Amino acid sequence: MKNIKKINLGQILRKRRSELGFTQNELADLVGLETSQYQKYEYNICRPNFENTLKIFFFLQISVDKIGDEFIENNVTNNHKIESISRELKYSKFIRNNFLLDKKDK
Repeated sequence: MKNIKKINLGQILRKRRSELGFTQNELADLVGLETSQYQKYEYNICRPNFENTLKIFFFLQISVDKIGDEFIENNVTNNHKIESISRELKYSKFIRNNFLLDKKDK
């Protein structure tokens, strides 16, 4: 069995969100979540599903390889879901690059 390290996802999300200058409410809006749901992720009350994890990582510019393969291995069920999310994230990248400014650059 593979040795998988336990990660504190909430701590990673909180730290990166703060580094980029987003509030919980702003990030939740970008991802399409209620603020209260996003807060549960940061406080480790629950973990986001695969789709929301990819969206959060996208907006926080977190590379999945920095977190490890644990989440993907435990949550990927089929390629169709990945392809659908990939298309959505490409659109989100277009929006981010063309309409959203990094708060650090202001």
